[in-house]
Amino acid sequence: MNENYPTKPVADETDCLQAVCAFKSFKNLTFLISFVCLILLQAVFWMNYLDLIDTTDCSCPEASSVPTEAVAEASVVEQAAVAVSEPSTSENLAGIFDVNAIVSAVTKPTCGQIFCIIGVCNCVLFIAVVLFSLNLLISLKISIVGRLGGINHIARAFLLSLFLLVLIVPWQICLPDTVVGAIYTADELLCADPVPCDGPLADCLFYFGRFTGLWAVVTILLLAAQIRSMRWSKAVVRKLRILK
Repeated sequence: MNENYPTKPVADETDCLQAVCAFKSFKNLTFLISFVCLILLQAVFWMNYLDLIDTTDCSCPEASSVPTEAVAEASVVEQAAVAVSEPSTSENLAGIFDVNAIVSAVTKPTCGQIFCIIGVCNCVLFIAVVLFSLNLLISLKISIVGRLGGINHIARAFLLSLFLLVLIVPWQICLPDTVVGAIYTADELLCADPVPCDGPLADCLFYFGRFTGLWAVVTILLLAAQIRSMRWSKAVVRKLRILK
C-alpha cells in the first residue's frame, strides 16, 4: 500500500543543491560589487569634504547666474585658444597614458571625473542590490521546496535585503522634497558647500547623517544579509554531506 504514495528521491534534493551552488556564487558576486560601490561613494564624499576635488569645472546651477555676455566672451576666447594650439592625436594618447596625469587624477580628480564615478557607482550599485535581493528570494524558494535546511538564515537575509533595497533607492529623485535615499547624486554632493562641525550642531548632524549615516546603515544591512546567507550556505553544505 505504501508503494502508491509518492516519495521524494534523493536526486531531487541533489538537483536543488546544485542550483543553490550556482545562486550562491552569483550572490557573492553581487555582494562584492555592491560593497565596492559603497566604499567608492563614501571615499568620494570624504574627498569632497577634505577639499581634494578640483571643482573649478563644475557645472552647478549657480553657474547659470553668470551674465550671458560674459559666457559668450569666455566661449570666444576658449575657441580661439583651441584653434591656435589644438593637440594632435598622439599628444592626446600620451596625455592619457601619462603617469603624472594618472597620479593627478587619483590625488586631485576633476569635477567631471567625479560626476562620472558617482553616476557609474549609483547605476551599478542599484542594479547589484536588486539582483542580490532577488537572488536571496530565489534561494529561499529553493530551500523551501528542496527542504535543504537553514530556512531561518536565508529568510532573515532576504528580509534584510528588502530593507537594504528600500534605503538604497534615491527617493529624493523619485519623490522630491520628501525623503532621501542612501544613493546621492553628484549635484547634491559637489554643488553644495560642506557643512563644518564647528557651526550649528543640527546642521552637522543632518549633513553627516545624510552622507555617512545612511551609508553606514546600508553597509551594515548588506554585511548582515551576507553573513546570514553564509550561515545558510553552511547549513546546506551540511545537508549535502548527509546526502552523500
